Amino acid sequence: MSRRSGRILHSSDLHLGAGHGKTGPAWHGPACVCPLETLARAADQEACDVLIIAGDLFDSNQVADGVVSAALAVLAEAHVDCVIVPGNHDSLAPNSVYRRDAFAGAGPRVRVVTAPEGQQIGWPGSALRVWARAMVEHEPGFRPLAGAPPADPGQWSIVAGHGHYMEREPGAGEQIRSSPIYEADLAGLEADYVALGHWDVTQQVGKSHAAAWYSGAPVLGGSPHLALLVNFEPPDRATVVSCPLSRYLPAVCRSEQLSFLASQP
Repeated sequence: MSRRSGRILHSSDLHLGAGHGKTGPAWHGPACVCPLETLARAADQEACDVLIIAGDLFDSNQVADGVVSAALAVLAEAHVDCVIVPGNHDSLAPNSVYRRDAFAGAGPRVRVVTAPEGQQIGWPGSALRVWARAMVEHEPGFRPLAGAPPADPGQWSIVAGHGHYMEREPGAGEQIRSSPIYEADLAGLEADYVALGHWDVTQQVGKSHAAAWYSGAPVLGGSPHLALLVNFEPPDRATVVSCPLSRYLPAVCRSEQLSFLASQP
């Protein structure tokens, strides 16, 4: 069966609601959702089928309700499906931001991964499917890629995970990292693309999987950085292209924070 073409935009580590950081053209303070609006605009204009946020959309599970509402308003206006993977900052703990009522009414285009054992997300008639696990606790026993299903010859298989890549498991006396992603985990995957989050810098990882990437954070030091465009082309090709985000910045920040900054002498 020949697979149709498809395209995703991959990002992570937006940290909306953060009370720290250097303000700049792409980040205006704790109420700012410009990083997400920039990604949504990029996904729309690049004709993406899916926007994948591989963890840490929010900086914590204590973010203000207004930040959540503003983020969901951005996604409601976008013309793209969105998959959100809980990360170590916005985990699916009992007090998770993703358990708030606002997400219950977010609409069918916003899909949050809520299964700790792993969850597959697809769309009727789509050539793409996404599998990921919901992180409940950021600890060494959580393996973000464990349990990923076999490939489906009729669809492009994307596995998403939030964690720290390491070439091998640590030996005696070596540091044990939380939410580890080992080379052996990548080697066991049947996936066309692996969308990773947790590192702020864009980087390809792994020797045994040709398409495993950290997207990096879309905002560094207050300035727009990169996301990754992934094109799936039949019969079996996935190509990864850097997507500079400066061209997609909104003209005006939605948050009241920008007005506050502008009013200062």
